[in-house]
Amino acid sequence: MKLYKDIPEGESIPKGYGVAWRAYQKMEVRCYPIPLNLLVRLWLDIYYCLMRGLYQSKWERKLLSIKHEAYCEFRENYEERLLYLKSLMIINQRDKFRKELESK
Repeated sequence: MKLYKDIPEGESIPKGYGVAWRAYQKMEVRCYPIPLNLLVRLWLDIYYCLMRGLYQSKWERKLLSIKHEAYCEFRENYEERLLYLKSLMIINQRDKFRKELESK
């Protein structure tokens, strides 16, 4: 007895079954009984996430390092710009306060 059913794309899913994943190479969907399809899908998502995280290719590692460098550079520039803008706001507020006092 098979627990799953492979259904060609476009056909209706049998009653009581839910889609666990799509097999794009075969143009099919694999269906399991409804509560089980969610568990199978969760298991596959965790498995693929772990495999992708543990066994990254050289290009994926390089891409992550580039992203990390860009993020660090952005953080440094962001903090500098934030301090500059805060100083401008303080100066502007001080000037506004002086003008208000002078006008009174």
